[in-house]
Amino acid sequence: MPTLKWSFLAREAAGEAFHVVITDLGMPYVDGRQVATAVKSTRPDTPVLMLTGWGRQWR
Repeated sequence: MPTLKWSFLAREAAGEAFHVVITDLGMPYVDGRQVATAVKSTRPDTPVLMLTGWGRQWR
């Protein structure tokens, strides 16, 4: 997780945005919804693609 956070902060500091953010819904320290909320709060126009391998657990 620290690598992702620092990568995001470094790009923000340089004035660079990600073209798209692809995230997993279920991760150990943060879930994809939290990632999407953080991205949308700073860059509302950035598309967020959320994936999961959990299948039937989310029905």
